[in-house]
Amino acid sequence: MSNEIKLPEFLKHDPYMKKAEETRKERLSDPLVPRYHYIVSHEYMNDPNGLCYFGGYWHLFHQFNDTAGNREWNWAHAISPDLVHWKELPLAIVPDPDGGNELSSWSGAIAIHDNMAVAMYYGYHGAMGLYCQTSTDPLLLQWNRVKTGPCIPCGGVGPEQTRIPYAVYPGVYDPFIWWEDGQYYALSAGVQFLKNGARVREEYLFSSQDLLEWKYLHPLLQNDRFGSVNDDGACPYFCKIGEDMRMLLFFSHGNGPEYMIGYWDKETQKFDVVGGARLNHCSRLYGYAAPTAYADPSGDGSVRAFYNMHAAGAVTCMSLPHTITLDEAKSGIAVAPAKELESLRRNERKLSEPLCVPANKEMVIDIAKGSCVEIDITLSFEPVNMVQLRLLRSEDGEQYTALNVHPGNGTTWRDLAEWHADCLISMDCTHSSHHTNLSAPETVSFPKKDYAPIRLRIFIDRSAIEVFTMTGLPLGRRVLPDVGSDTFSICAINGDCTITEMTVWDMEDINECASNLNF
Repeated sequence: MSNEIKLPEFLKHDPYMKKAEETRKERLSDPLVPRYHYIVSHEYMNDPNGLCYFGGYWHLFHQFNDTAGNREWNWAHAISPDLVHWKELPLAIVPDPDGGNELSSWSGAIAIHDNMAVAMYYGYHGAMGLYCQTSTDPLLLQWNRVKTGPCIPCGGVGPEQTRIPYAVYPGVYDPFIWWEDGQYYALSAGVQFLKNGARVREEYLFSSQDLLEWKYLHPLLQNDRFGSVNDDGACPYFCKIGEDMRMLLFFSHGNGPEYMIGYWDKETQKFDVVGGARLNHCSRLYGYAAPTAYADPSGDGSVRAFYNMHAAGAVTCMSLPHTITLDEAKSGIAVAPAKELESLRRNERKLSEPLCVPANKEMVIDIAKGSCVEIDITLSFEPVNMVQLRLLRSEDGEQYTALNVHPGNGTTWRDLAEWHADCLISMDCTHSSHHTNLSAPETVSFPKKDYAPIRLRIFIDRSAIEVFTMTGLPLGRRVLPDVGSDTFSICAINGDCTITEMTVWDMEDINECASNLNF
């Protein structure tokens, strides 16, 4: 796939485009700003919205705070031929309070049907509600409101709320929209309150034939065993995955990003949940946060997804593009880095032969030096307590982010007549930075037969780290290392370890080639 993007000439003179080119260079002077993760050129970026494939390009929208203007939140817009190389475009969806519409345009999603993109998002103008806009422009530059005011208002107040379940505070928000079986469906985040006052997650389902009139159906979920008290279901994405299953990605303000998988019953219009889990366990200020997702247009059953990755006091970035598939047992998901990321690889180097790491001795691996690299590493073990990989390590060894691999220390599971234990991997930021507000370790597990070799794909990008287990869930964190912390080491605790294979690449700065994605 070509990295070239054909943009109309008139965008050369667009004020936003000019400002983006100027301010991006200034932003990139910060040594902690990622180089191959997507960042916005200026101001503040929050939730990703409306990932879709339209007109031969990928489109990524996201919350954008235009503090220099009179508006609060907008939908910023970037376009890509390959999910990796991005070009900022002018703001796509902006508030229109003078026209009787929303004061802010908050999070939502996009449905593609009949050569038209339909954006649904949360807004408010006195009362909360869900707004709709449509576009048939090949580059999704021009948008038109379906109606003045919300298409799905939150509903009444006071006693009327008891008759409208979805009007319970905070009402409908952060919707997902899709077309299926001759009608549009909208899924809105929401909560219900228990008798003791605690809130629980809910997702409210609506349908419409024309985008103008919407019918409230019912809560989406049945057989939901994967929520918890004080959970909520913000930014839901309800996608087909595999041949006949569905996946619900969402963000809980209490627990971070989560997912559920199950089956969509077309007759009852209910989602029968059979599996689910949290995506990460750290503070949302430093790990994966809100998602956006879209079923791969090839129809191979996979889902593409992005998350925003916060770092308090630093520039927010998007995650790398993820490819999500069902795991082998169809009881959960497996997340891998998008194959398109391989186009960024430069300057390959690898171990010429397996390397034994003696017990309890730190070994610096010179080929892995760098702060913008991908590391593909396979480890084999004798029975050990832990193998620790030290990422973004300072030369004196005082500062590093610890990636701890615990083979055979997780949940036990049965394969035929044998019992095995999951492998646990945790990312510990205790020594990552002189900043004291980095959150607790993030941990994931994945099935692995005893001490069988494991393969990890590690992406290091200045202050962003993502780790893929290839058969399970990823780890994503923002860290704030000192400039010059760019070495890599490994240590095996109470037993030898062998690096059976290791390949390292420098990764291309996508901002350096962004100027080529022009007109």
